[in-house]
Amino acid sequence: MSGDVIQQWLILARQDLDAAERLLQNPPLPSVVAVHCQQCVEKCLKALLEHHQIHVPRTHDLVHLARLSYQFFKDNLELDPDILTALSTVYLDCRYPSGHGLLPSGQPSVMEVIQFYAFSERVFIYCSEQLSQ
Repeated sequence: MSGDVIQQWLILARQDLDAAERLLQNPPLPSVVAVHCQQCVEKCLKALLEHHQIHVPRTHDLVHLARLSYQFFKDNLELDPDILTALSTVYLDCRYPSGHGLLPSGQPSVMEVIQFYAFSERVFIYCSEQLSQ
């Protein structure tokens, strides 16, 4: 695919990251922040796959996307499987009725989404740098 598609993925990822940052303000909206963090990471991984001409699956499963793109991280960025799993799980929360998409402890806490945000920001920065070379 063209560089335009890759840039579109990154622009959309940046928008999700910006939205997550704004939604962390008082009062924070943890589950919505988590969704935007998940979307940021998903779009970054899909941009990376697109760049390497690997089929981009229609999935929101970050663990699956990470497996497909792991080889391109060159040991420079650790994709924490626990965070990937938590983000994939909580993504469903804003899309479906309660009982679906919640973490085992229920809604994500503010501290958890701060961790999600920091992780998403690292993934975004890494992918942006790698894909701009």
